[in-house]
Amino acid sequence: MDKATTIIEKRYFKCEKCSYEVQVYGESYFDSGCQNYIGTFQCKECKILFESYLTKIQEWDTQGDFIYDLADETICLRCGKVNSVVWNKDHGKCPKCDSVMRLSVDGKIKVHTLGLP
Repeated sequence: MDKATTIIEKRYFKCEKCSYEVQVYGESYFDSGCQNYIGTFQCKECKILFESYLTKIQEWDTQGDFIYDLADETICLRCGKVNSVVWNKDHGKCPKCDSVMRLSVDGKIKVHTLGLP
């Protein structure tokens, strides 16, 4: 396979009221490195934004028996709890105070991916 380079924006979101700031993409995208869709989530427990898998991740044991399905269990990367919802830049509010989040772009990021044959 040939290597391809993709350029994506380096996005920051900052709350107008409480000044919470985070670098996340703010919408779903396909990560060809891990072959999964990634989305931005809001943790209802610790009130942060983070990115995680949107696609189903299933675990099977060595005999082929189903163990669990992670699609229904988006785990917060900070607190480890399963109480998150998908967050989108177009309608998402600040996870801390529910105010408007402003988007700024600070350059671009090169992402190296494997091209399809």
